[in-house]
Amino acid sequence: MHSIPPAKAMRAPGGISGCVSARRLAARKTRLSIIAAVIVRRLTIEPARGLQAEPVWAMRRRGRTMPTIEGTWAITLDAVPLLRRCARAIRGAEIGADVHFPPTTWTWRRDGEVCCEAECTVTIHQGGDRGALRLRYVPPDAFDRGHGEQDWTITLMTTRPPFGGRQWWFLCPVSGRRCRKLFLPAGGRRFLSRQAYGLGYLSQRITPASRAQRTFGKLCRRLGGEWGVSVIDLPPKPMWMRWATYQRIEDKALVAEDVLAEDMVRTVARLTRMARRRR
Repeated sequence: MHSIPPAKAMRAPGGISGCVSARRLAARKTRLSIIAAVIVRRLTIEPARGLQAEPVWAMRRRGRTMPTIEGTWAITLDAVPLLRRCARAIRGAEIGADVHFPPTTWTWRRDGEVCCEAECTVTIHQGGDRGALRLRYVPPDAFDRGHGEQDWTITLMTTRPPFGGRQWWFLCPVSGRRCRKLFLPAGGRRFLSRQAYGLGYLSQRITPASRAQRTFGKLCRRLGGEWGVSVIDLPPKPMWMRWATYQRIEDKALVAEDVLAEDMVRTVARLTRMARRRR
């Protein structure tokens, strides 16, 4: 049985392995003590902003040209799980006439409650390379905006992957783009592509500091913790994890900490200049 080297077996106070020097930690502690309050404020306020559902037109009116899917509570319609049953039924068969599948009901939940239900009817056209999807549903905010029951037909198309078979896609009714997912954001009536609604992902909208905060959260959760703003907050190495893996996590945390520290220094400098101008 191999023994663990003493340098790796011992841990410094605060949950840091011996690979990080004490001098480096002391310098980081001094710098983080000044900006910790600002970091905590950002961690508690910025994530909550993404949970406020707003219609797309309201975001654009305020100058936000690229609202996010997460910020609009967009409902996602994925072609792969929706058409998996139909694709299996026609696999290897010659489609000499249109094939009509019985309607199925898809349900979307939000906070454990049903927010939208759609009746989906799939039709595969002759040849098996194209089809149509009929959607009948009531948007989540139909009563607030005067929208009634919606009935739309979406074109389906296929491509031939190199490994064989068929890959089914939606054809966006507005942009004409081939896409796998269609979205119904707050305030919308139709399932359209992300480009048709002008939606973006949250990862495309956040700043480098916010991205570093998310990195810290992922690293802490990977080690069994909750969240943190410094390498000092990293949980100790789990028993099942190799030391080389834990050191790579520490290196990623150090890089994210540098990004946070630089951003907070700029924030403190900007607030200081604003305070001087008011005097």
